[in-house]
Amino acid sequence: MLSRQFVYNFLTPVAIVASILLGIFTFDTPYIFDLVSASIFLFILFFFRNNADIVGLCLILIVEKIGIFIAFQLLTENIYYQGLFFLFALGCMWQIRSDPINKIVVPFILIVVGFELYWTSVGETGPMIYFFFVKIGIYILVRGAIVLRPHYRKGTNYIQGDWLVYNTKGVVCLIECAMVTEYLIRTTINQNAMYLYTSYEYIMQALGVWVMYIVLREAIHEMKARSMMA
Repeated sequence: MLSRQFVYNFLTPVAIVASILLGIFTFDTPYIFDLVSASIFLFILFFFRNNADIVGLCLILIVEKIGIFIAFQLLTENIYYQGLFFLFALGCMWQIRSDPINKIVVPFILIVVGFELYWTSVGETGPMIYFFFVKIGIYILVRGAIVLRPHYRKGTNYIQGDWLVYNTKGVVCLIECAMVTEYLIRTTINQNAMYLYTSYEYIMQALGVWVMYIVLREAIHEMKARSMMA
């Protein structure tokens, strides 16, 4: 029993170091990080398939990654498709309209839609910033799914990892909005605002590592609980 507890206590710093190293070595290839982290979520989902709480959280994060990957593959300069993506983002926010983050995001996206309409009216090709809002829409769906998760199946409860991921996705939504704001500043008033632009990838990679560690920590906690019951 003591030896098992020692092993499980040792696993926590191992998970921290492994998550950080993965984030560092895949920084230039984020798709590899996404693939590896999704594989880890899938493995944890299978290994702890009898724990509905961990399975639910892993499923939500896997679907999130698939959704963002599909959206990235569909990037286009076609204004009509871009309009559909904006509608998708607004639809996500309407579906999870009780999310407090919408008080910030919805007015902001409407302002950006106004910029897009202006660029179209004057014949300019606007940037593909709509992808940021597609991601925001997906993140809000993730937050909503986490809140509703215990209602999908009897016997499930919130775990600490739920709220850590929930709050992290809220922070990510604000970062995406800040990224778009900085771009609008650069293009509308010709100010060379590049502060977030130069650190965006580092921040997002760090948050991705943090989310992966959260799930690993929940898995280790479950292993400890099983050991205590054995």
